Order: sequence, then structure tokens, then C-alpha cells
Amino acid sequence: MALLALGLAALGSAPAQAAPTTTRQLDYRGHQFAVPTAWKVVDLEEDPSACVRFDQHAVYLGHPGAEQDCPGHAVGRTEALLVEPDDNTAAEQGTVAYPGEH
Repeated sequence: MALLALGLAALGSAPAQAAPTTTRQLDYRGHQFAVPTAWKVVDLEEDPSACVRFDQHAVYLGHPGAEQDCPGHAVGRTEALLVEPDDNTAAEQGTVAYPGEH
């Protein structure tokens, strides 16, 4: 199953030496991601009203909901990760899938 991932980084120059960051492994639909342990992880299937925000460090797993509960005053941007499953079937992608072939 293919996944689409969107990352957004802060604008500006990077510091000369970044402090080492401890990471943890996330497993989402068979794919692994190493993310900082301090980042919040939001499962959008479990919480479809969660607001996907790129002004705070977070990992969002799934499709953003149609009715997100977002604040009206969010400003700024930082690193965040939105990982969405690719729900298109092989026919919708213009390819043919043969179940017996890998």
C-alpha cells in the first residue's frame, strides 16, 4: 500500500549545530517513521475533528477530517508531518494490479 507524506519545515536558516534529538519509531500501515519523542502523535481516524496544524511539532496519521476543530488564531510554522494513506485503487491510478505478482 502506498502512502503519501507531506512535511513542512520552518523557513529561515538552520543553526550551525543542531542539538541531538531522541527519536521513536512509529509504525503506520506497515511503514516506519523515526520522529522526535517530544512530538505529539495524532491518529486522525480516532479523532477526525483534530486540527492538522503546522504551527506545532506533531505527526498526523490519516486523512484530515472535513470538520476540523481549529483555532482561529494559529500563527507561525514549524516542522510537522502529515502521513495519509493512498486510497486510490490500482485502476484509479491507471495501473493494473495482478494479485499473484509482487
